[in-house]
Amino acid sequence: MTREQQLVYCKCCIHRQMDFKKGLCCGLTNELADFENTCINFSRDQEETARIQNEIDVEFATYDKLAKVSDKFERNPIFNALKIIFAIVTIISAIIAFS
Repeated sequence: MTREQQLVYCKCCIHRQMDFKKGLCCGLTNELADFENTCINFSRDQEETARIQNEIDVEFATYDKLAKVSDKFERNPIFNALKIIFAIVTIISAIIAFS
């Protein structure tokens, strides 16, 4: 199991402890995680789990809003015309620069 995979557990465990030299450690052993599939000492921190889930929900909601705005621009004929004009100007500038 990779360190990143272990941290998925550790970030939501009531035993987590931050060590500024090592990073997130187990508060029971004061060491980095060393389990392979599951930690026998894992005990879920419900508040932290809810906080992390809320962050994920906010991130997805923000992404959805940005995707909708982007989609509106992509379907806007004026935006598409501006993209074509920009491409033409760029090509003409490149031709003039290399002449």
